[in-house]
Amino acid sequence: MDTQEEVRTNNHNPQKIRMAMLAPFLTAIVAWWLYSQIIEPQPFYVSADPEIPYLMSSLSVFKGEPYTFIDHPGTPIEIIGSAILGMTYPFVGYIADSFPLAHVLHPEYFLFIVRTLLVLMSMGTMALLVRYTVPGNHWTDGFAAVAVAVLFFTIHPRGFESIVHWSHNSFSFPVGTLLGLGIFYLVVNKKGGTSAQIVLLGFSLGVLTAVQLYFLTWVVAAIVAMGTYNVLSGQGWKRAVISSVQIGVSALGGFVVATLPISNRYPEFVSWIIRVGTHQGRHGSGPPGFISLETAAANFIVLWRELRLLFISIGLLIGVVVVIAILQRRSIKTNAGLWAVALGLIVQVGLMSALVIKHPGVIYMQAVAAALPLVLAVVFSLMHFSQPQMKSMPRLIKFGLSIVIFTIFAFALIRSFIVHDAETKHVQSAVEEIDIFLDDFTLDQALDRSSLTTLWIYGMPSKCLALWYGNQYAGYTLADEISLICSRDLIYDLWENRVILADGSSVPLDQSNWDILVAYEAALKDFPYLAEVGEVVYSETHLGTFGRIVYVLPDLYSSSD
Repeated sequence: MDTQEEVRTNNHNPQKIRMAMLAPFLTAIVAWWLYSQIIEPQPFYVSADPEIPYLMSSLSVFKGEPYTFIDHPGTPIEIIGSAILGMTYPFVGYIADSFPLAHVLHPEYFLFIVRTLLVLMSMGTMALLVRYTVPGNHWTDGFAAVAVAVLFFTIHPRGFESIVHWSHNSFSFPVGTLLGLGIFYLVVNKKGGTSAQIVLLGFSLGVLTAVQLYFLTWVVAAIVAMGTYNVLSGQGWKRAVISSVQIGVSALGGFVVATLPISNRYPEFVSWIIRVGTHQGRHGSGPPGFISLETAAANFIVLWRELRLLFISIGLLIGVVVVIAILQRRSIKTNAGLWAVALGLIVQVGLMSALVIKHPGVIYMQAVAAALPLVLAVVFSLMHFSQPQMKSMPRLIKFGLSIVIFTIFAFALIRSFIVHDAETKHVQSAVEEIDIFLDDFTLDQALDRSSLTTLWIYGMPSKCLALWYGNQYAGYTLADEISLICSRDLIYDLWENRVILADGSSVPLDQSNWDILVAYEAALKDFPYLAEVGEVVYSETHLGTFGRIVYVLPDLYSSSD
């Protein structure tokens, strides 16, 4: 019997019961949104990377310029952003002399809308997971389905944060898991689906890949799952090859269509991919080769320290799948769809983990965490089809595991509130410290604050730094608007030792007229020449792991003291 047909046969309408079970968790998501975006919102520059680059790139089209942010490539995010910006025109057009200037003055308007969109999309994905994954009418099946829906937020320490952050990585759960569910539904419930459905799925996965190249692993998962299903179900290798080709070609089509706005920069984008794929280091900045074993081990240790629960979950879930495979080895073809999806997801998780280990980052592992809810759904579904005399044991396991997941969810939510509050207060303290120092400095030097030329390095909490940084990814098209409020606040590029001017040109630090450079202690350790350009003044205020805030004064001022 089809999974959804079985669910509908229950007189107590199990779908409504499942939604009632999910309701407290949806309420928790709404509470998180309310607190982080309305009650205790952070200044927009706290998470400027990559939110402000995406905002600026999306805004640049209103000045007749093409998209220029191509790193991930992230084009669908830019398109969505432009569409949303266009919808705000009747509401913000009166705020300033021009529409782009209105959003430069108030980036928080746009960010509030797109972050809310991510939250709503995430809630929708949770509801669909509850409805379409775990079969069965027993209340423990409902518990298990809800556990599947909330798993992402329990196993990644930044799960809650991700859905209120406008980033390519933030699409992992609301869109990535949703399309993973599409693979699950098409292979398991629709027995492979029709050619039209397969092409639509592949096209959607191609668009997802245009958001973040790492999401190509979703395409791999779909190809493996669909091909394996056709072989296990007896439809033959020919059908397996055809369906795999359909997914691959349609995914390519989706990627091309989604990135047409940056088609003029394809050569640059392809060159970037080749460099990243054939060289070690961050963004392919290291020596040739994918990655050395020593570096891979070191990177894994770094990730393990931050993501123990995620890696333990990966090992446990894959281990359980293997155990069930051994126990049900004689009936694997009976549940061809589930086993095909299981294989596709395991390949996806393994491939994605390898890619992240090459370029380690806690946020990149969100894509792995987003695939695990479906692995858990496969495990629960396989338990459902166990032998009748063993029904009580699977139900006990579902109940116990669900309770564990719900408990961790609650702790993760509380932790997110605490971290958000602490980070907000910490940034506010740092900004107040910087403002006080700059006011005192201008008073001591008999200067006017508006005439003070201040240089900022990446990572400092500064509105102007965030705007200029975003403008770099928009082809410097919004320089006129930003200059109206940040004409004397500029970016200092530590790596190039140059000051970035409004038009995108740059000059060496020693050839630039500046009054003060605001940095952090770690920068002095990594770039010791900074201490040689003038007097260094240390603050007692710390900026997280960057260490204390420091001010570098050119020799002109230090010699006059």
